[in-house]
Amino acid sequence: MLPATMHCLSIHRTLALVSLLAFAGCQSADGSAVPPSPGDPLPALQAVPDPAEGGRIVDASGREVLLRGVNVNAHVEYWQYDPELFTTYPFTEEDADMIAAMGWNMVRLLLSWSRVEPSPGEYDEAYLDEIADSIAMLRERSVYT
Repeated sequence: MLPATMHCLSIHRTLALVSLLAFAGCQSADGSAVPPSPGDPLPALQAVPDPAEGGRIVDASGREVLLRGVNVNAHVEYWQYDPELFTTYPFTEEDADMIAAMGWNMVRLLLSWSRVEPSPGEYDEAYLDEIADSIAMLRERSVYT
C-alpha cells in the first residue's frame, strides 16, 4: 500500500491524465484550420459580437477560431492543510509538449494575486518571471494563453 502522501499524488495525477485524455479527440469545426508552426508568432484574435450566436472569436480574416484548452494551475498558491503535500507542481517543458501534442491550442494560466503583489505596492518579480516563462513555453508551441 502506498503512503498517504503518495496515494494522494497518484490519484491527482491519474485524474489529471483522465481529464487530458477525455479531450484529446476533439477536432476543429471545419477541419481547415492549420496551427502556426512552432516559433511563428501566434495570429491575433478578437472577440466580435454576433447577435445570432452570442459572440465569436475570429482571426484577422474573420474566420471563426475554436479554442480548446485546459487550466494550468502550476502558479496558484493554494491553502495547505498538510505542508508536506504539494498543492501544485511546477509547469515544465514536458507539460507544454503534452498540451500541444494533444491538440489543445489554449491554456487558461491561473495565478495568485497574493504572489504577484505580496504586500501593497511590492511585486514579486521572480514570480512574474515564472509566469512569463510558462507563457513563452506555450507560445513556442502555438498555444494561446
